[in-house]
Amino acid sequence: MTEEQARRSLVASRTTLLGLVKRATFVERVWFDKAVTCRSRTELGLPATARPGRVAPGGAVAR
Repeated sequence: MTEEQARRSLVASRTTLLGLVKRATFVERVWFDKAVTCRSRTELGLPATARPGRVAPGGAVAR
């Protein structure tokens, strides 16, 4: 798959394969850090709670 294909939106929501991979990677990293290291979101450099529509590091959007 080319980079252009990964970035192409195939649905009306503008979701892309690259966006889904980024989101999954971000969620796994946060979950792992919280579950294994017991560090808080603040210690990870994240807001205490995710607000809808907020863009997180790596481009993931809280829903």
